[in-house]
Parts: sequence; C-alpha cells; structure tokens
Amino acid sequence: MNKKIFFNIVIQLLTFIRYGLITLTGLIMLALLILLIGGKPIQNSLRLDVPLPIIVIILIISILLVACFIYMATILKKLLINFQTGTIFSTENVVYTKIILGTLIVWTSIQFASAFFLSYLDLKNVSDLYDFSLSDYFINGVLIIIALLAKMVLEKGVLLQAENDEII
Repeated sequence: MNKKIFFNIVIQLLTFIRYGLITLTGLIMLALLILLIGGKPIQNSLRLDVPLPIIVIILIISILLVACFIYMATILKKLLINFQTGTIFSTENVVYTKIILGTLIVWTSIQFASAFFLSYLDLKNVSDLYDFSLSDYFINGVLIIIALLAKMVLEKGVLLQAENDEII
C-alpha cells in the first residue's frame, strides 16, 4: 500500500511539474513572438549591447532545454505508471529508459553547446537556466550513468524473464 501511495504522489508531482514547464515554454514563446514582432522598442529598453538575433537564439535554446525536461517528465511518468502496475521487466520500459538516457545526453549537449556559445560571446548573467558549473555537468553525468545502468538492468531482466517463460 505504501508503494502505491508513493508512486501516486510522484506521478502527480511529475504531472504538476510538466504543466508548469509547459506554461514556462508558452511564456518563452510569447516573449520570442513579442520580440520578433516588435523587437526594436524592447531591445532599446533592455540597456544591453546584445543584438536581436542573439536574444532570439537564447530564447530558442531556452525552449529546447525546457522541452527536454517536458519530454523526460512525460516518459518518466509512463515508466512509473508501469512500475506501479507491476510491469517492471518489459520491452516498453527498456524503450522508456533508452529515451530518458537519450534525452539526458541531448540535455547535457545543449547545456555544453550553449555555455560555449555564451562564453564565446562573452555574455554573463543571461539567466539562471544558463549558469552551468562543473557540478552541473557532474550531476548530469551521474544521471546519465544511472539511466544507462537502469537500461542495462531492465534489458537483462527482460532476457531472464523470457528464458524463464521458455523453460516453463
């Protein structure tokens, strides 16, 4: 019973986070639209020596980063629902862990590329979304390793379960 309550709480939390991130993506898209439609007055009021295309690129990168989180939260919710119903060693869960692993790799790659891009342009204090440190990359590396291990364990479990089903 406690596992069921735990899974329900985590699934509801992921749903709440996902909707919050979707709202954030909508706000970023609205800012991008406003900037593209009437960007000159906004750019003049920013007091920054940053050209409009750079601001647009930063907003697009922000949308990509948040979209990765939304996608990962959606897949993680599906994986947890399978775990809640007792479906652990299935090919569907292996696919979900592969997707999570790929999303984490894409997320880290976007982080690295955007940090390189912003440092090349010598832009600082763009947003907390872009404040990457060595510990952020370390945490991403640990999450990638955990996702890789989970994928390997689930793949092995699916194979062992198939062998046991053949024997019986």
